Amino acid sequence: MKIRSKMKKAMFIVIGAAMLLAGCGDESSRKSQSELMQEEFQTDKYDSYITYKTKDSLTEDQFTELAKALELRLERAFSDKNDDHASQSHMTQSDHMQGTVTIYFNNTKKLENDLVDATASPNLVQIRKGDKPDGEVVVSSEHILDAYTQQEGGGWTIMLEFTQKGREIFKKTAQELGGSTVPVTVWIDGKALDVKFMTEPKMYGNAIVTGSFDEHSARRLAYQLRSGQLKYNVTIDVSVLNRNRA
Repeated sequence: MKIRSKMKKAMFIVIGAAMLLAGCGDESSRKSQSELMQEEFQTDKYDSYITYKTKDSLTEDQFTELAKALELRLERAFSDKNDDHASQSHMTQSDHMQGTVTIYFNNTKKLENDLVDATASPNLVQIRKGDKPDGEVVVSSEHILDAYTQQEGGGWTIMLEFTQKGREIFKKTAQELGGSTVPVTVWIDGKALDVKFMTEPKMYGNAIVTGSFDEHSARRLAYQLRSGQLKYNVTIDVSVLNRNRA
């Protein structure tokens, strides 16, 4: 009798422990589902999102750097100038294993797909002597401080501001080529742009970019000029704009 009583007691202890462990598992599962629901609720506040993907083999630090660079690029797409300090409300989900960065935001300025595409482009800017692909590069992305649109008369131009070093180089180049037939040309990601420069002493080495722009094309080019070069290879996996609007 005593042996049976001890066996029953042991069985109750084992069953009780199993039930307790099962309960803990359920609680953990409920917590995970709750977190997922909360995250989904938060992303539903935004009417647009972009998922960027990279196939580069990045360290965790490099991937974090990429995510921050993409956030900054999107903020600059919503601003007219880099020094506006406009902070666009957004939420970012990063998955290092999958190589994806998803940014949720409200499309308050009605970004269009071509500008969204530009946020994933390298946007390597090179200002060259001459109109040949192998012409000497005198100024590049690292020398550009800002670029923004201006409406003059019935047309649009782009004001291009350089860093101090960039101003010195560009001013020297403009003086050197002044009166010659050698043009100063702008290249973005290896493609020459059909634009011209205007510069005057009172502009302190900065320049105005002119071309056949409407407002939309001028804003897009200004963004490409000021966005900075993206060091990593990125594509847009998914882009959804204005999903909650009629």
